[in-house]
Amino acid sequence: MTAYASTGASLSVAAGRLAFSTDSFVVRPLFFPGGSIGELAVHGTVNDLAMSGAMAKVLTVGFILEEGLPIADLVEVAVRMGGAARAAGVSILCLPELCVTGYGCEDSFQSPGVQRMAWRVLAEIEPHAAGLVVAVGLPVRFESGVYDAAAVIADGRLAGIVCKQHLAGEGIHYEPRWFRPWPKGRRSQLQADGRDVPIGDLR
Repeated sequence: MTAYASTGASLSVAAGRLAFSTDSFVVRPLFFPGGSIGELAVHGTVNDLAMSGAMAKVLTVGFILEEGLPIADLVEVAVRMGGAARAAGVSILCLPELCVTGYGCEDSFQSPGVQRMAWRVLAEIEPHAAGLVVAVGLPVRFESGVYDAAAVIADGRLAGIVCKQHLAGEGIHYEPRWFRPWPKGRRSQLQADGRDVPIGDLR
C-alpha cells in the first residue's frame, strides 16, 4: 500500500490498482451560495482521489445529524450529493445505516409515524437517483416485525430492500430491542405504494 499526502492511499489488488480516501466535512450554514455540504463532501472526496491518480466510482457516506435537523434539509443534502456524484462520474452512492431517521430513535423505531415518515423520505429521494445506484438506510416494517434495512434504488427506481441479519447487541448497542434479525436466505415481497418490492436476503 502506498499512502499520499492528499489523504488518499493506493493498494494493489488482483485486478490492478485500487485507491481509496476518507474525509470529514463540517460547514455552517449547510447551504450557501453555489452549493451545500452535500456537494462539498462529494467533490472534496473525489478531488482527494484525483490527487492519488484515481477516478471515483463508489462513494460511502456517514452523517452526523444534529438533533432537530429538519427532514427537508436531510433530503435536500442527500439529493444534492446524488447530483454531485453523478456529475463526477460516480456510479454507486451508499448512504448511512438508518440515515433517514438517524440511529438514535431507539424505541421510536417501532412508531408507525416514524416508519411512514421514513418511507415518504425514500420516495422523495428515489426519482433523484437517475443514473446511479443508491443505498438508503431506513427502518422497514414487514409482516409483524421492524427491520434495519437498506433500500436499493437503481436508476431512479426502487429495486429492492435488504434487511440486516446480524444485529449489534453488545456494549452500548441495543439493536435487538428495536429490530428483528432477518433470516438468512429468506426472500419475500413487500407491498408498498401499489407495487411489489423484493425484500430480504437479496444476494
